[in-house]
Amino acid sequence: MILLPGSLLLGVISPFSGRLYQKFGYKKLAIVGFSILILGTLPYLMIESLSLVAITIFYMIRIGGLGLVLIPSLPHAMENLNKDYTVDGNAVFSTIREIAAALGMTILMTLLALSHLLSFTIAIAIAAIGLLIALFLLNNSDI
Repeated sequence: MILLPGSLLLGVISPFSGRLYQKFGYKKLAIVGFSILILGTLPYLMIESLSLVAITIFYMIRIGGLGLVLIPSLPHAMENLNKDYTVDGNAVFSTIREIAAALGMTILMTLLALSHLLSFTIAIAIAAIGLLIALFLLNNSDI
């Protein structure tokens, strides 16, 4: 029951993140999304002191950030492809995203079994790297 509200929130956020992408571009959404993801993950460093309600709320915050980053990433990636390669690009993008998600989840869950502090610290570091990429590597032509 802890994950259900976050999943429902992602379903609600998805169409809105698409509209926000069309209005503001991917760079701004990525910056806001990664920032929300970091802020939603920080409390997990003190997970022993969090109630189930707090864990659920922070999970929803994290999912909100992920929704702003992940949902518009496919159309952003497809914009620069020649129309003849859109189908292939979609397949490659989806495959890479699924493999990366599976590997990331496996690594973080293994680390979580060893130390929750290490696992969530790495999750925050990964989100911070994403934020830095959004801030400095995405140029104005990507907006």
